[in-house]
Amino acid sequence: MDAKQKSAIKIVKTRLNTVVYALKHPYKLEDNMPSYSTSILKTSSGNPSNSKENQIINILHKSSKYDRLIKMYLSYLDVLDEKLEHVIRLRFFEGYKVKQIAEDLNVEEKRVFLILNKAYIVLATLDPDIDYTVNDFKEYLLATYKLPYTLRETVMVTLSKNDEETREILNVLNLDLKNALWSYKKQAKLNSNDYRNLSRAVYMFAYMHSNIAMTYYEFVLLMKKTGNGCMKYVQTAVKHHSGTK
Repeated sequence: MDAKQKSAIKIVKTRLNTVVYALKHPYKLEDNMPSYSTSILKTSSGNPSNSKENQIINILHKSSKYDRLIKMYLSYLDVLDEKLEHVIRLRFFEGYKVKQIAEDLNVEEKRVFLILNKAYIVLATLDPDIDYTVNDFKEYLLATYKLPYTLRETVMVTLSKNDEETREILNVLNLDLKNALWSYKKQAKLNSNDYRNLSRAVYMFAYMHSNIAMTYYEFVLLMKKTGNGCMKYVQTAVKHHSGTK
């Protein structure tokens, strides 16, 4: 694990602990607001006129920051796959020790650490305030997994970010390819034809998205493995590649 991964994981843990604390100890403005009967006024210089006004502004800022963090991380948990979400909830929201989680999942403790680390990295990738990119996530996976699985998981995380470029690329994919992507993301059961469409959708998406590093050679080699008729999809992706990369 490199320094960037360690730093990202540390930040995610801190933010998760903050979310759990904030949920268990709701920040009530009325309990922290100083007694002050007038509205927040500013002097002609544009600065708060006294320390009591500063205190009110700080309280409002703190409350807003907690609300944003809670909403962000609860929404991120909703897009994690079931096992990652389950382990994060046990570890942070239920206060389970790693040994207890291992017993709950009927796996070894080292397996729990691997699941937790992957969950942390996914959360770091989703969090716009953490310097950890989609391509960093791809490189993290490549250290352990082969390219097809790595691209599939990287694309799933990118879909969860739902940025403008992602929406543009989805518009390029035909209905069968999009359905295969969403079915896999929802962990629906896929048949062999669905998996072929899923592979084509993933490779096209990865090749066209500017945040995922993938060469033309890698793209064509993988697409050829999806069988007959693949080249029309290659041509579609190449046509739109210059507009997204």
